[in-house]
Amino acid sequence: AGTNSTLAEPACAVGRVQLSRLGEFAARRAAIAKRYDAGIRELPGVELLAGTRGGDVHANHLYTFRLTAGAEARDFLLGVLIDSGVELQQRYFPVHLMPEWRLKSGETKLPVTERVWFGEQVQLPIYPQLSDDLVDHVITSVRKGLLGGDAGRAFSR
Repeated sequence: AGTNSTLAEPACAVGRVQLSRLGEFAARRAAIAKRYDAGIRELPGVELLAGTRGGDVHANHLYTFRLTAGAEARDFLLGVLIDSGVELQQRYFPVHLMPEWRLKSGETKLPVTERVWFGEQVQLPIYPQLSDDLVDHVITSVRKGLLGGDAGRAFSR
């Protein structure tokens, strides 16, 4: 089990150019994360993840938060986001549930990991080219999913 993760030469050439802009990309990701934090921090059931410690700098490779109202509310929110045209990708599937891992370890149970992955975790799009208008659209869509329409029923269950 495993993958070959080598890059072709064209991908390496693009990567070298992108590395020269790493500071700019990191600053843009940080600005987007700050906007997301401000836009969703006070919403019902939203739990932002802990920040960095000391002088550490967050890479903001992903923007992840937990929705503590349960899997039904999270699934409702994800549906609203998808219907609003927000591209979602839930990254880093629990390793212990992958077939390659199960072949070696059997049936490992990690109930907290499974609860968070399948019922609480939400990852919003974050990349340097994401415009402020699109960031605002994502925030508006999250707010709609948690405050508007049938969302109240999802949170009252």
